[in-house]
Amino acid sequence: MLLPATCITPPSRLRSGPHQLDVSLVVAACVADASWELDYRADVGVVALVADDVFARDDWWEPDGFLMGLRELLNPVRIPYIVRQLREHGVRSVLDVGCGGGYVSEALASAGFVGFGVDRSTVAAGAAAAADDATTYAAADGHRLPFGDASFDAVVLSEVLEHVSRPRDVLGEAARVVAGVGLVLVTGPNRTLLSRAMLIWLAQEWPTRVLPRGLHSHAAFVNPRELWSWCRDVGLNRVDLTGIGLRVEHLPAAVGALVRLRWGSLSHAEAGRAIALTESRSSAVAYLATARKARAAV
Repeated sequence: MLLPATCITPPSRLRSGPHQLDVSLVVAACVADASWELDYRADVGVVALVADDVFARDDWWEPDGFLMGLRELLNPVRIPYIVRQLREHGVRSVLDVGCGGGYVSEALASAGFVGFGVDRSTVAAGAAAAADDATTYAAADGHRLPFGDASFDAVVLSEVLEHVSRPRDVLGEAARVVAGVGLVLVTGPNRTLLSRAMLIWLAQEWPTRVLPRGLHSHAAFVNPRELWSWCRDVGLNRVDLTGIGLRVEHLPAAVGALVRLRWGSLSHAEAGRAIALTESRSSAVAYLATARKARAAV
């Protein structure tokens, strides 16, 4: 269901394995903390315009579309992590900020959570609502959420902070609408030399590119130190940080998938599944993070 912004009402708040060797871990010995301190967020305005052009569309659920490749790439690693954290902390109601076409929200609804998704693109939110009738969707800006304080048990910010102009403010809004000692979960790319090589040069700029040019800016990536600092500023405590990586045994298949995708013999969805991202001890490329709202002083 898609609601107009003037009619948004949050759902009733409901109280509620061992790691294997991966490529990012091998390289991380050299670059794990090499977060390039660039002119942070200098070109995020340009990146936001490109992202709006890429994501403000209605074909999120087209089986062979570019965006479906992102779902097949990211959901197998991020959804199990998010669901595990939500269940461990007794969460029932979840707000998905920057929901796009509803890839996270739809998966969480299937897992039994009460969901609400918002995106600044009315077109994307409409595509989500058309594909998922178990979740309520609306167009809204993450910098100013149209909900009262303590409206949800948890907020998810998945691949969002690197695409907004004021990520700390978005995080602060997430903390505001979370109830009690609720959760805020963040997924996204780290700002390291390795992430620049893999997500900018290889994926976006070189002849191997499979992403639109300008979709990401390395300067806009958020490293975990920044994330935890902002969390402290807005009243959130660190709970967990888990990396996203690629196992060595999957590397040949991943490289082959990118080559075949580039030459048109593999769909985006097929390539996303073939890459097979997994949880990792290294967050040098990307990470999954959980924070919890601090208890108010008595």
